[in-house]
Amino acid sequence: MEITLQNAFRTLIVGIFTIGWMPYTSANNQLCTKEEAQVAESVAATAKTWKKLHQQFERYGHCDDGAIGEGFSEVVSLLLTERWSSIRSLEAIGASDPAFRKFVIRHINGTVPTERLARITKNAATRCPSRLKILCSDIKAEAMAANVQSQ
Repeated sequence: MEITLQNAFRTLIVGIFTIGWMPYTSANNQLCTKEEAQVAESVAATAKTWKKLHQQFERYGHCDDGAIGEGFSEVVSLLLTERWSSIRSLEAIGASDPAFRKFVIRHINGTVPTERLARITKNAATRCPSRLKILCSDIKAEAMAANVQSQ
């Protein structure tokens, strides 16, 4: 069968539309249903504490894509700027759930406003409790890399 440019283009278009209508799966292959995605999108940027974000991660982390992911990035960046004093809580939760710690670090990214990335970098560099140096170093490195990407 000969593949023509027209057939390849048609296949690409059909694939794009199909993906938009299908539920998607996460890295751990858990299906995110349309209903879960709708709820996840409405709550993703609402957590005011690391504990609440962890609960959302446990419930909707498998829906972490697109607007939902941007909502999670928003709340992670706000917690790391507006509520830096709660960093010990992040460490405690992350120690018992390494996947959550990775989730948090991953959400320090180019969707975060540059002013916030700069503040996260500063907090990690100057306000880090002595026993959390590794976590702070990871946060600082990710914020600096995201700042470079967004420029």
